[in-house]
Amino acid sequence: MNPKITHILSSLGLDLNPKEIKIYLSLLEVGTAAASTLGQRTHINRSTAQYTCQQLVETGLARVIEKNNTFLYSAEPPERLISLLDGQKEKITQKQIQVEQILGDLKGLMNPYANTPKVQFFTGVEGIISMYEDILSEAKPLLGAVHRSKENNHPKIRAYLEKHYVPQRTCLKNPAWIIFNDTSDAKSYQEKDKEMKRISLILSEKDFPFQSSCHIYGDKVAFFRYKNDDLSGVIIQNPFVHATQKAFFQFAWDTARKQPQNKKYKDICLPD
Repeated sequence: MNPKITHILSSLGLDLNPKEIKIYLSLLEVGTAAASTLGQRTHINRSTAQYTCQQLVETGLARVIEKNNTFLYSAEPPERLISLLDGQKEKITQKQIQVEQILGDLKGLMNPYANTPKVQFFTGVEGIISMYEDILSEAKPLLGAVHRSKENNHPKIRAYLEKHYVPQRTCLKNPAWIIFNDTSDAKSYQEKDKEMKRISLILSEKDFPFQSSCHIYGDKVAFFRYKNDDLSGVIIQNPFVHATQKAFFQFAWDTARKQPQNKKYKDICLPD
């Protein structure tokens, strides 16, 4: 048997076992045959071959007729595989709709004060993008400390932020309070505060260097870095960790708004 064909057939999610694949491929070759003949061709004993043929009929990959007191099997055309996969899509869509109907109830059962933190680790370009996607999907008020600079940023992450994340954040309109280091890029980014429903303060990179970024949202805290030399991050979902980091951010915000460069925001406090 062709190893590529066997591998793909076994990975389609149709629950085809090796014997069923052997019988199915043999049926394609011979056209129509009795289970005993198929068993001989595939070196599978007669009773198992009979059962396997019946399973293929139930799956929809074979058909059976009775002739002269003998059951003869033939394979459905290979295009049948596509229609079976289409049927799977419909079932998955129906299941997704059903899950969405109870999603709110399931979330309501979750204990927000559970002591065990939920921790997710992320690496690589796709990992960092997944973290940003989580921030977008939560669509909650956002507190963050960010080293905003294009220098040494991974180009794919930079493109994602410019073409997807920033436009999505603008559409969502969830408020954000961000502290940036005083890079030239951060200052130009600050000009977009109004359209992104954001208030941003600037802190000296020399005195308060941010080597990574931190976002606090919902009941989560995310730490990540997307420089060429390090693409890694972690999201911690825990109310106590969240409360502690929010307290630290409160202190940082109060410190930042007293700086001369932030004087127009000196009376802006964080929400409770």
